Amino acid sequence: MKTAPFGVGVMVLLVSSLTFAQKQTVAPEHELFLSAEDIPRIHRLAPALVEATGKGSQETHAFMAAQELNSHQMMQVLTNISVAYTAVKFDEYVKQLQPLLDEKQKDSQYQQLLAQGRKQVEDLTAPYQKAKKNGRSALDVNKEAVAKNMAQVDELMSLIRNVKVESLPK
Repeated sequence: MKTAPFGVGVMVLLVSSLTFAQKQTVAPEHELFLSAEDIPRIHRLAPALVEATGKGSQETHAFMAAQELNSHQMMQVLTNISVAYTAVKFDEYVKQLQPLLDEKQKDSQYQQLLAQGRKQVEDLTAPYQKAKKNGRSALDVNKEAVAKNMAQVDELMSLIRNVKVESLPK
């Protein structure tokens, strides 16, 4: 069974995608929902954000002050995208991985990794699952937005890995 690299891939994805989201605090429910404009807007801003954070705190503050979104709003949208992206990608990996796992070996290393990954994703997405608008959870709304814009979001996720977090406003 060749699940080892795949299982490790799931964990690497979780660690890299969750790093940004875990640095943010949980916002009020109404801020957990992505709008139709959020992903394209943040996708446009991301290269300049990476560049500004690479130059230091002063440049980052100046860049963010000139944007239509304030720093809190920008960080919240990035967090919302990161959480939804993590959930979408984890679901995709689980669908591919599940048939490869031997259901008879419930205590296998891979089953344990998968259970640990599920728990991390559940913990991360819990506030988004609880927040409801028009009968839909923020997680469902955001996962749909991410899935519709996956090419932009994939690129965005690559870009934000280069953001110098220490330069961001606290």
